[in-house]
Amino acid sequence: DCLISSCMGTADIQSCLLQIILGKQLTVDVAELQADNNTISYSLTQCAFGYFGDILERSERTHFMGPYRYGYAGAKVFASRQKLYNADVSFTRSSQCPRSRIKCVLPCDVCSTDNKQSSAVLEHTPKTEIISGEFLSIQVVSKRCTCTQCPEGVSPTAHSGDGTADLILVRKCSKLDLLRLHYRHVGRSDRFDFPFVEVHEVSEVTITSGSPTNHIDCDITDNEVKQSAIKVQDNSNNSKGGVWNNDGEIMNERSLKCRILRQAITLYASGIIDIEKNYECSCLWNSL
Repeated sequence: DCLISSCMGTADIQSCLLQIILGKQLTVDVAELQADNNTISYSLTQCAFGYFGDILERSERTHFMGPYRYGYAGAKVFASRQKLYNADVSFTRSSQCPRSRIKCVLPCDVCSTDNKQSSAVLEHTPKTEIISGEFLSIQVVSKRCTCTQCPEGVSPTAHSGDGTADLILVRKCSKLDLLRLHYRHVGRSDRFDFPFVEVHEVSEVTITSGSPTNHIDCDITDNEVKQSAIKVQDNSNNSKGGVWNNDGEIMNERSLKCRILRQAITLYASGIIDIEKNYECSCLWNSL
């Protein structure tokens, strides 16, 4: 539903069948996921680590609840003690800022740009950056990721076929700020307008998760340093690392590389029409 909604603006079954009958086609990006230089999976919408991985992991324990388990798991994770994950995030930045882009609607000039020309720009002006720290959530979003709970999408200006993804980093925040962030996803407000949220347009990203950080006071004695170091090592060995939420599937890799393959697959879809700018009738006869 998330993929179809991001490519059509709706997940209605009749609309999807109509696209197949009319032969409407749309080429979209795919994220290739690698671990130890081997391709292990692909992502069509988003690959998330941390908070959304915790929600998926908890929901797997309550399969008997059916679709309602996701809301239940989300409420449980939100109400529980906040988990922060140490991670090193290395990414190749693209030229645009996600917050200043236009939306991916028909006709989309960004997605229709020549593939070779776009690749040449990235090759001549690579900008590789590394961000390290504690994160509540890390998301790599290659589509808008719209759904009934998030009509505008996780990243409203993400494009489906431009060869890039949006890297969303959420750092430590209060429960109230996290609730405000969730509430922003329901409406049209800027969900990135928070001091604890970063967003970058990337073509490639490598995320390596580590054990929790422990700080030692510099004024303690040598024996206390040794005892503290032993405790830190024990906590690191016993601490459970986070999991990945890859399109609703759990992955347990500690280090994952995500590379965007531009317009790698073709779907039966027509793209999203900007209703605010298109007032003409969109019935069947105008589609023929």
